[in-house]
Amino acid sequence: AVIDLKSQRLQLLKELSQETNISYFEQGNTVQVSLNGSVSLVNFTQAGRLSVDNDLSLGGLATVRMVPPDQSTSFEVTSQITGGRLGGNVIERNTTLNQRMSELDELAFGLVNAVNSLHSTGYSLDGNTGINFFEPLAAQSGAARNIKLDAAIEGSLRAIAAAQQDPAVSGAADNRVALQLAALQGSQTMSGGTQTFLQYYQEMVGGIGALSRSVNRDWETQQNLVSQLEVQSGSISGGDLDEGGASVVRV
Repeated sequence: AVIDLKSQRLQLLKELSQETNISYFEQGNTVQVSLNGSVSLVNFTQAGRLSVDNDLSLGGLATVRMVPPDQSTSFEVTSQITGGRLGGNVIERNTTLNQRMSELDELAFGLVNAVNSLHSTGYSLDGNTGINFFEPLAAQSGAARNIKLDAAIEGSLRAIAAAQQDPAVSGAADNRVALQLAALQGSQTMSGGTQTFLQYYQEMVGGIGALSRSVNRDWETQQNLVSQLEVQSGSISGGDLDEGGASVVRV
């Protein structure tokens, strides 16, 4: 019966290890489990409780809190959650997602400023100049979700300032500003004048791909550690257990 219970306990430890990074120490019939080898999660017969608060606002963070075993007050343990499904979700929300949103904001902010800078020098069909193509952005933060056409452009296509000279004065068709705007796609306007819009976007997407490969490698490592627990569980079920021995396993 004791062996069966220990086998069940190892199965629960295996399931827990898939959720987050744990270390456990067992000796005889007792076990202690900790997060990241430092924060006590299970202390013999007492277990702590984990909870997650997720701020879904732009740039918000997910925070993990824990009420320790045999206590009533919680404290934050987000920095201790580095593995398993929970760790992956926390990293994805707090680091990956926020970083990608920040990069997308930088791209939108750079595009708006570069286009407006050129467009405002041109003349519309009605001979007006100093017109923005996009509504100016007050800040880089939130730029991607706030980007929109300037009210003048939205109200009339005649406000598009494609000409370098006032058509009423030159008397000729003029699309030189429009050509300059088209040439922006090959201009190094991002990352301190070292990248084009496309290069910046490709690097951003490439970073997501590299992160995906890293996550897959971490997943494989985690699966190998889980397999070690399965081997131990099988050993206990078969009766191969040194009751007086102690073991420490990190997952």
